[in-house]
Amino acid sequence: EEEEEDDEDVESAQVELCSEAAEKGRKRVAICGASSSGMIMAKELLEAGGFDVVLFERKADVGGVYSSSAAYEGSRLTGSCSIVCFGCLPSGEEAQPSYWEIPKYVQYLEGFASRFGLRRLIRFETSVRRAVPLDVTDGSGNPLVGVVSGPVNNKEARGTFEVFHHFVCCTGITGGGYHPSALPQWPGAKGFAGRMLHANSFKCASEFKGKRVLIVGLGESGSDISWLLCRAGAASVCIQTRTGPGYVVPRMVLGRAADLDTSRVYHGIPWWLWPRFGWRSFKLMLENLFLSADDNPAVLSFMTEVNEEVGHNPKRRFGTKSESFCKAVVEHGAVYKQSNIWRFKEDRVVFDDRSEFECDTVIYCGGYSVRFSIFDVAGQQEDPTGNKDSDTCLSDVKPRQLYKRLVNPDLGLLFSWVGFFRPGFGAIPPVAEMQARLLARWLSGAAEPPRAEEMQRAIKRDEEIDREQYGHDAERIGALGDFSKWMNDYASLIGCQP
Repeated sequence: EEEEEDDEDVESAQVELCSEAAEKGRKRVAICGASSSGMIMAKELLEAGGFDVVLFERKADVGGVYSSSAAYEGSRLTGSCSIVCFGCLPSGEEAQPSYWEIPKYVQYLEGFASRFGLRRLIRFETSVRRAVPLDVTDGSGNPLVGVVSGPVNNKEARGTFEVFHHFVCCTGITGGGYHPSALPQWPGAKGFAGRMLHANSFKCASEFKGKRVLIVGLGESGSDISWLLCRAGAASVCIQTRTGPGYVVPRMVLGRAADLDTSRVYHGIPWWLWPRFGWRSFKLMLENLFLSADDNPAVLSFMTEVNEEVGHNPKRRFGTKSESFCKAVVEHGAVYKQSNIWRFKEDRVVFDDRSEFECDTVIYCGGYSVRFSIFDVAGQQEDPTGNKDSDTCLSDVKPRQLYKRLVNPDLGLLFSWVGFFRPGFGAIPPVAEMQARLLARWLSGAAEPPRAEEMQRAIKRDEEIDREQYGHDAERIGALGDFSKWMNDYASLIGCQP
């Protein structure tokens, strides 16, 4: 009973803190995640003024999944510094942008935090354990959210309870909301004598020197890891994919960063026009006429083969922005296998066509599943609106259930998400920057978000567009969207359409 009274006293004191802030025209905002999305959100709130911001970060440094403790050795960004750096702090390499390795990007984020005075706001090695709506308001009638946080390395320690006016989830699509998807239950897997791991556990390619490795899945991680393994001396590598990769593009085209193509002119072409008029074939022909000294024609030829075999339209598929697996195949003899896995035996995998690959290691590059466990209450899913018939469940919220991938219409601005977007081509940071600018305007009162009914109509319309354009990819990648379309949407809502 005394503990319950203490909890009530703490909540009352925290509510009073919010009331005092509101009386001064300020709002308290909790941001979960101090990587690119969280920091640009904090920066926009500070510039808007009137906010007391706290950033919670699980790692000991900025960067989230990009931090030194999370990234694997040799990992590089899939977007060049021309696009992953924020408009308010360019890379300085605009004349000749490159694809940074992760440590260099973390340095950029550290510089960003220092430049805009964000480090003082960050609580490192602190996790958000729970975030729930409260049934009380501050003295001005504003709804409130309760947040429980605690030290990452001491889960038994009692959490710290605080109250905020807004909670912004910025854990990203491979961070706190997204967890490594479970390894498939392949027939015979239990009898496999080797090691099976998710790509999330892959840290260093040299660990697999002399190993016979099967890569399952072919997004950018699968592509890059296959090449790193070959270079590190793996005895053999097989890259397995059920339906082929997304539309494959190299990081560099004609000696320049490929995502310099991510322009309004180029990506303003409607997706349904791409297969017509021989536009893609003409583009490939021009590129092949002007190869740079670093281009390997055999690698580019194999890449084109893969794209043509599955009939990809670059505007209708998720982009695999890495040709590394093509290098692994052409330059190092890796095996490319487009087939389902039939079963495992003790020392090998058997594919649907009954061909086999002897292996002692399986690295699963099957992506991540969505789950926001911080929104569970006592381990149970709860409807935060209090309506038992509502479909709202924050622990299972999906990006396409959010208005402009930002807010749930039933909850308004109490909870919001930034960075939960996966562009087919493009990059997440510029989208997060636009989202943060828009959300800061809403939270500050500089602009009003639409009514819930209007949000619901927009959500339905956006989902229909995504599913029509991306088909199966939209089904399996819940955050997928057209970079150009969404950037235009945010610019229109902010009022900064170029």
